[in-house]
Amino acid sequence: MRKIFPFILALTLLLAACSPVPAGEQGNVINVADDDAAMNAAIQRAQETLPQFIDALQHPESLDLFFSIKVKYPYGSGSAAEHLWVDNLAYNDGHFSGVMANEPLYIVGLEMGDSVVVDPMDVSDWMIVEGEQFYGGFTIYVLRATMTDSERAKFDTESGLVFGDEPRLP
Repeated sequence: MRKIFPFILALTLLLAACSPVPAGEQGNVINVADDDAAMNAAIQRAQETLPQFIDALQHPESLDLFFSIKVKYPYGSGSAAEHLWVDNLAYNDGHFSGVMANEPLYIVGLEMGDSVVVDPMDVSDWMIVEGEQFYGGFTIYVLRATMTDSERAKFDTESGLVFGDEPRLP
């Protein structure tokens, strides 16, 4: 579990934003077009499997589990959105509650560490980490596929996690 927080920070570079990125954040954000077929399929798969994630969250088989969701936060006009990770999760009365795990770039009035309530329809991805095993992370797999072999190896090594050939379910 000691690598989870740095891993979440590393996942900041897996934010899907559709606007120019401030110069200081160029190395931390990947822009993804809102019509990207692979990313949209990953988000759909995350939504389709969200009940399995909720079940695992509500009935953990181990105390050594880390749960996080990626949430779509629209901003501005049009379809621009920033996707941010939320952890320290609970699921009650049909909504998630948790703590913002990324520093938003475009969402005014929201900061890393803020408590948030999330409608499940706004979830664009989810992940569970148990030791070195990684579950979910559908959008992460899409972005890992765009990395070179050396970038992917470095990302995997720095995360300390084992990624399969495709996302695993709990």
